[in-house]
Amino acid sequence: MAESCVSDIQTSLIKHESVSGSKNHISRTLLICYFVGFLIISGHFYSESMRKPDDMPQRFKVTMIDQMCQMVLQTAKLCENIGFAHQLNVTRGFFESMTGLLCICDESPITHSIVYVVKSISSLVTHFCDTLQLDFCRPATDDNDDLAVGDDVRTVDDNFDGVPVRFYRPYPESDTTPKPAIVYIHGAVVMGTIDVWDSLIRMYAANINATIVYVEYRWAPEHGFPAPLDDCMAVTRWVLKNAHHYQIDPNSISIQGDSAGAVIAAVITQTIAQEHQDDSRNPELKMLILMMPLLQGLDLNLPSHNSNNDLFSGVLSKLLVAKFWIWYMGLDGDDYVTAILQGRHLPEEFRRSERYQKIIGHDLLPDVFRTDISGNIPTTINTNRNWTEHGEDDAVEKLAPYFLNPKFSPFMVENISPHHPHTLIITSGLDILRDDGVIYANRLRRAGVQVWWRHFEKGFHSCNAYWHGMIKIEIGHQIQKETVDLVRSYLHEPNDRIYS
Repeated sequence: MAESCVSDIQTSLIKHESVSGSKNHISRTLLICYFVGFLIISGHFYSESMRKPDDMPQRFKVTMIDQMCQMVLQTAKLCENIGFAHQLNVTRGFFESMTGLLCICDESPITHSIVYVVKSISSLVTHFCDTLQLDFCRPATDDNDDLAVGDDVRTVDDNFDGVPVRFYRPYPESDTTPKPAIVYIHGAVVMGTIDVWDSLIRMYAANINATIVYVEYRWAPEHGFPAPLDDCMAVTRWVLKNAHHYQIDPNSISIQGDSAGAVIAAVITQTIAQEHQDDSRNPELKMLILMMPLLQGLDLNLPSHNSNNDLFSGVLSKLLVAKFWIWYMGLDGDDYVTAILQGRHLPEEFRRSERYQKIIGHDLLPDVFRTDISGNIPTTINTNRNWTEHGEDDAVEKLAPYFLNPKFSPFMVENISPHHPHTLIITSGLDILRDDGVIYANRLRRAGVQVWWRHFEKGFHSCNAYWHGMIKIEIGHQIQKETVDLVRSYLHEPNDRIYS
């Protein structure tokens, strides 16, 4: 009996050691996998950071932002490929959820917990960076920030002709003195709610000391062109017509368009200027502000497209720009993206015409911008005739009516009205949209319009969104500071003085 018990115990111990050994083996295997995965991710992150310019300020931090955006795009594409959801809806979901964490963190205990964890990890990372005297991950301190965050800015929701709007007022309710106003048209056009832009608009209102009218226009592609334009035009006309009802100075109403919102702002400004030229009794805008503007889809092979396409592809790439134009039309899918990228969406005779060169010729660029990253002068016209994905005639038939329409493409307006308001254009050296802004600035100047062109060589697309707090990028903060200083000075200048 005793021998039997001993035998059972030995057998049990052997099995236990076997199981323990198996678990240990699995644990070691998982540890090795985690370590290898960490090395792969770290290697990829390092290689991506090395692709940024050597003198890029906060290179690791901006690489992290770019890679996070790239991860969202890749995940969205994967979800569409497996039939889970459209890539645009997945991207919207990521965008809105991250905004929820940052902007409405008092909604639920779960959200509080998530934010607490994120902040705890951030504190650990910051402590690690401080210990090693690294500054690329350290949150910027805003104790002595020269930009007010606008916590005390009052908001009022309203509705103009069926379009939701929100007023941002930086002054007390008792102050009824008419103030300057800016109609703000956010970027993306295919996504973005008021919560996404709220902190940015509060900052503008507080630092410019002006009423900001945010337009919650309908999104493409569900509401394709001209729906977003119609909504923004309706609000702009309403503000111009009813300024006195909202303590707004009717002679100091401006419009701002960021990124893709710039194409809408530019068209509205052209339209209002022409109407005032036709009849001086019609109202006019005081200023147009274009922040890193997307203005054209006629040629996606300009020098900045070629030289900057791979630098911040998670933030913006030629592929995303081509998709934007397809979505803005109200179309779905990638059917004609290749046509746009290869320049096969316009009639051949138009691309070779003198008018085309006048609209978007490379002579509108400074000499230093006319070469791509390899030093080669990129050709505007693609002469390769072996494209057969859809057939060039089909692409031209479907797309050209949009791109040749001045209401869709503001570059198509040849004769810009002399009543066009003073214009501020912000461009960044590492932005693929750099040349859109530069060309438009020079076209406006040739038309006799007063233009302030502010160029930030080390900026990238939408870096101005990272102007404050833990995600602060110094170049983004600098862009916002110089922008609000210039706009405030001009809008509040009693003599309408022209600045250099």
